[in-house]
Amino acid sequence: MDEATPRPLDETEEILAEVLGEIEAGADLDELLARYAGHAEALRRRLDRLGGLGLAGGAGAPPPRLGPYALERPLGRGGMAEVWLARDLERGETVALKVVAETALGPSLTDRFGREARALGRIDHRNVVAFRGAGRDAGFRFIAMEHVDGRSLADLLREDQRPPTRRIVAAGRDLARALAAAHAEGLVHRDLKPSNVIFAKDGRVVLIDFGLTRGPGDTTLSLTGRFIGSPQYASPEQIRGEHDRVGPASDVYSLGVTLYEALAGAPPFEGAIAEELFRRILTADPPRLRARNAEVSADLEAVIDRAMEKRIADRYGDAASFAADLEAVLELRSTRARPASAGRRLLRWCRAHATLAASLAVLVAVALAALGVGFYEAEQRARERRDEARSELGRARDLLATYVTANRDLPRLLGEYHWIRSDLETRPAGPGELAGLDARLRDLERAEADRVQLFTEVMDALRRAESADPRLEGAASVRARLYLERWREARADRDEVMASYFAGKVREHDVRGEFAALLARRRTLSITTDPPGARVDAFVYRRHDALVEDGEPRLVPVPWRGRPEGVDPGARVLRVRAGPPPLRPEDLILEVDGHRVGTGLFVEDPGASGLERDDLVCAINGLAVSGPGEAEDRLADGGETTFTVLRAGMRLEIRVAAPPRLVDFRARASTGGRPARVWRDGEIRDLELPRGSVLRLTAAPLFHGRESFVGFTPLDEAAVEGDVILLVRAEGREPVRYPAPVADSGPIRLDLDRTGDLPPAFVRALAGPEQHLRIMDREVTCDEYLAFLREGAPRAAEGRPEAGLLPLDSSWLRDDGTLARPDGAAPDAPICGVSWSAAKEYARWFTRRSAAGRGEPRWTFDLPPALLLQATSGPGGRERTYPWGNHFRSSFAKSCFSRARPRLEPGLRFPVDETVAGVFDLAGSAAELCEGWFWEERGLRPTLGGSWAHGEAEHFRNRELRGIASDLRSGFCGFRLVAVPRR
Repeated sequence: MDEATPRPLDETEEILAEVLGEIEAGADLDELLARYAGHAEALRRRLDRLGGLGLAGGAGAPPPRLGPYALERPLGRGGMAEVWLARDLERGETVALKVVAETALGPSLTDRFGREARALGRIDHRNVVAFRGAGRDAGFRFIAMEHVDGRSLADLLREDQRPPTRRIVAAGRDLARALAAAHAEGLVHRDLKPSNVIFAKDGRVVLIDFGLTRGPGDTTLSLTGRFIGSPQYASPEQIRGEHDRVGPASDVYSLGVTLYEALAGAPPFEGAIAEELFRRILTADPPRLRARNAEVSADLEAVIDRAMEKRIADRYGDAASFAADLEAVLELRSTRARPASAGRRLLRWCRAHATLAASLAVLVAVALAALGVGFYEAEQRARERRDEARSELGRARDLLATYVTANRDLPRLLGEYHWIRSDLETRPAGPGELAGLDARLRDLERAEADRVQLFTEVMDALRRAESADPRLEGAASVRARLYLERWREARADRDEVMASYFAGKVREHDVRGEFAALLARRRTLSITTDPPGARVDAFVYRRHDALVEDGEPRLVPVPWRGRPEGVDPGARVLRVRAGPPPLRPEDLILEVDGHRVGTGLFVEDPGASGLERDDLVCAINGLAVSGPGEAEDRLADGGETTFTVLRAGMRLEIRVAAPPRLVDFRARASTGGRPARVWRDGEIRDLELPRGSVLRLTAAPLFHGRESFVGFTPLDEAAVEGDVILLVRAEGREPVRYPAPVADSGPIRLDLDRTGDLPPAFVRALAGPEQHLRIMDREVTCDEYLAFLREGAPRAAEGRPEAGLLPLDSSWLRDDGTLARPDGAAPDAPICGVSWSAAKEYARWFTRRSAAGRGEPRWTFDLPPALLLQATSGPGGRERTYPWGNHFRSSFAKSCFSRARPRLEPGLRFPVDETVAGVFDLAGSAAELCEGWFWEERGLRPTLGGSWAHGEAEHFRNRELRGIASDLRSGFCGFRLVAVPRR
């Protein structure tokens, strides 16, 4: 039979184990045999076979080693087992090893031994002896447990060393919590008594001996219904042998009796013989606890009395409730348990003396009716329920306060952990850094577990409070406050779906409107600009799939007052970077030639295809195309192809042999002369596009308008809500995006760059008050690097560029000594295959070139520092894993899985990966060489982000750094520049 399957138990063996345990504790054998009269003869035979009462003689001492454990010295003996101090030779720790000879075990006791091991293995609680392992070796079975250095409560009471009252109450609370953990696993201890409670030297109280553990209602422990266990601490249902009713409430009773004895110095029920003891447990009330110990308060007496109620329905429903009341006693708060009323005492007496009560019933009936005892009892019960409800509500408030305090730093600690972890993943760890990171992780896991437990306890307390008094006031406010904390957690985790859910729950329960302002997260902004009069718009980021049906799991900007009607906040649009009138910077082009941006490609030159110029190709071979990369995949195999096109409002399918030349919406719009629909400050305008506009295809447009408008600078105490991104614009100045989180409440001052002061393709990225960065919004292209090789690269003796400056692809240098892009390399593709040293030389040349003819250069160009480049990824960069949010999709950035054919493509083709600073291709395209060191001792320079040759999501994280030698040329490494103003 599988050891995990409980066997039908031999009841005599079960009783034998109990008898041996009590003999070890000093009990009289004859008295024990009298208690189990029906098994006395069988017990004597088995005791004789075990060596008269000395088990060691039955099988001999265990060998010096059992399994991985080396035995050092015996610690004690209980029942049929010995407990040894042993050392775990594999882990190097000291354990308590419970050992029993297999010859001393019958089948059911073998199962009992395994039952204890399985029970301990399922419970993980600081107040339950920790399980280390179990096994069998050399004719012995063993269980390895945590070695708890301390003394049992039974020993302390026997030696008149009773702990102080407050220590006993605290121990009871901890034991009740340990029982709650066991009950949560479906386990009932069934034998809780002072000898199974250890007061450890480290301050803990520890519950041991799970040999009688069973699931609630399990009846296999007794075949006849006879009681098995320690009678003084057994519940009435155990005494009666009603094992189908033995459950968590039985453990509550036993703990109540144990605490009573610890407080009073004597058990509540005693008897010269077992029958007398059983009768008192079943019928008599225990002596008043306060009469035995004057230090016991009325509340504590009521709590212990409730735990020891004879009827299961009158006890605490679970051990957690018992623990909560003991906690309330320690904190001098009101408890759920109330002192027994006169009516309750009368009912107890009647149940205990049923015959006499029946005889007196007629005599007292008139008196009871006259005195209105029935009414009094009803009123008393109602009062108790109200008191219970108020007590539970008070407990819920206390738990909520603990939750808020414990939870306040959790988002920050989590962010710091991820920050440090990402940093250590990209460089060698210093002494102790990994150990420190592991310690942080353990702290976070414990904090998270405590947070979940506290949340559950608050909800349980509220449920009990409202169950006791459905008209109770204040419960809804506590629940709303709890949901507000969950909303804050979801916001910190950038989980917009959960944030929206918990915001709804807060509003549902916030009947007094206490938390509306907190939910809105209002703050005031003080902003000045040079020049003044700049327009300020504010946006917050929300999950696209929480805003739009079938949306994507990424963050998109939404005006802080709410999204405008009729627009998709994550739509593909063309953002105007620069351009002649009538366009303005930050205008959003929604349609070109009557077609929505991003819905296909235009036929620029039909050739012999049979298509017409200006047709919009929306599918090739039945598969939709939205950009040139998809079209290149569809046309890669050659041969006849079916084009689906839109022409004059009609949808046509045309088969062609030779593919036409296609252009995307950005190229189409840049040629000028095209009709377009343009969004500007909340209005849609029909304009003709001018030639030469600088446009960017984006999937994170800032739909500025009345919903986003904050005011014109200077602004003093301007109200906004949430962690906002500010768009600041002024005539003749470069637009600026500025992250303004709620946590940063200081004044904001922005000096706006004049239009044209920055070189083309550079934007002003502000990651915070001290992090200003003028940076290229794309990577350096092949044609730009070719100009450097032709015009400014240092030359070798034969007049050619130095070999270290050439890209990895040797075909850049032709046989005739000329320089040219290799065949197939797109002019606007990012340069790859250059070393860090070559990129630095390019930056020096670019600085000289930009200053040509202007005297003293205004800007110095260089590679961007990795930390500042990372900071452009978004507000609260620690909460964003990628520029677009926390979920990776290969279609969001240029990776090897973004296309059917991995290849290097022109930049700016992936609009989703635009950062909040307006920078593109940070996640993919080319891994970017950065300023500084990755590992200086090894001569390694940092590279940031993934590339077209990478596929794993980790490569594309905001903080993903890798090292590369200064002079190593990699086919997937490129770079962009930053501009630093000269002082």
